[in-house]
Amino acid sequence: MKQTEYDISLAVQALRTLVFEAHNYQDCDKFVWKPTQFWLDQFVEENPREIVCLHERLQPDDPSCHVYMIVSQKKIVYLGTIISKEKAEANFFRLVNNFPSKARQLRQHGPMAILKCWMMCSIPAGTNKLTQETVQTGVQKYLKEFAPRLAGLPINWLSIEQQNAISWKILHEAATTAIEQTKEERIDVFLGEL
Repeated sequence: MKQTEYDISLAVQALRTLVFEAHNYQDCDKFVWKPTQFWLDQFVEENPREIVCLHERLQPDDPSCHVYMIVSQKKIVYLGTIISKEKAEANFFRLVNNFPSKARQLRQHGPMAILKCWMMCSIPAGTNKLTQETVQTGVQKYLKEFAPRLAGLPINWLSIEQQNAISWKILHEAATTAIEQTKEERIDVFLGEL
């Protein structure tokens, strides 16, 4: 059986920008959020009847999981990171306490809101344990906010083997192509966001 080739370049760029390199919000917007939204909008215009997604392997004690969607031209885009309710609440209070310039905006939306920042797009799950069902609910929550015409469409998931192989390839390529930064450079970027 022939395996379909997917274009993982956008997913690699997203993970490299958010996880392996330090970037300010403007860079994240340029390299992650705007390209993702562009390809979601392109996909909407195709009037799909279903959505195909994949995610990292769910680990029993891991409170987070990156999730991706296959859009036009077999491109894979990073939608966000599904996080447990407990992790969402902890992140919320950490951000409110450490980033006073953003505290008011954060309080308006609360800890269970989707939050795009310089380290991830957090999609809070309604529970503390991540399962296939909570990941699927998180994808629908994201689509309802950022691609409403796709919300409610059935989600098909690649096979577990495909999901593991592709998510590992994305992670590996992002890690090996990331620009090395010193600890001081990373701290300077984050302090610039205060």
